Amino acid sequence: MSLTVEKVVDAKLHIGSLKKESSPKTSKRRQDVVNNVVVINPEKIKNGLEAAKERVKQAKKDGKEILVVCDKSMYADELKALSEKHWFHYLNEKVPPGFLTNFDTLMVRIKDLNKQLLFIDSEDFLRLTKKEQVSTKRSVKKIEKIYGGVRNLKNKPDLILVLDGAMMINFLKEVKKQKSDSVVFCSTDLNMWRPEKDMVVANMKSYKSVDTILQFVFSK
Repeated sequence: MSLTVEKVVDAKLHIGSLKKESSPKTSKRRQDVVNNVVVINPEKIKNGLEAAKERVKQAKKDGKEILVVCDKSMYADELKALSEKHWFHYLNEKVPPGFLTNFDTLMVRIKDLNKQLLFIDSEDFLRLTKKEQVSTKRSVKKIEKIYGGVRNLKNKPDLILVLDGAMMINFLKEVKKQKSDSVVFCSTDLNMWRPEKDMVVANMKSYKSVDTILQFVFSK
């Protein structure tokens, strides 16, 4: 899958935040301001996405664990489907606090979830009353909704892709503290310094733009 400036514009990836909401930390990516809306340089978006794609490609080649964090409800189902197709871990709900900084506790929860899922498929589960079965399934479903996308994660992810940076600011603080290898996709409103190679500034409010980003980054 190739990417052109025309495709970037067609997907409205170049539309940033309102000028008053935009951060000086993303000013190098700006091209113009139209009707108080920041216009992002589409060439820089294209180059950033191509670089991100190469990092994903190399990580997969090296057998590294990739995690995509995107809690946008409009893309939750699509992210799950994309992960099953391209074999990466994901979080498509609100990220639990301490996901990276308290990873050992996270692993305990993941192991417990996997045990519960195995139990539901066992003969012992069938011995429970109907009421107990319903209650157990309901409880497991709540946990799976949060941790289902990382239930096969064995270690801290080697590469983390974050959409959208401004909304995931607390998680980004964990990423920074852990010095995790990451690429942050954000709009012009991200008020946190990131190395240029680790940040792609683009439209984060449109379904089409989010879909274009992830479909391209994981394409062959």
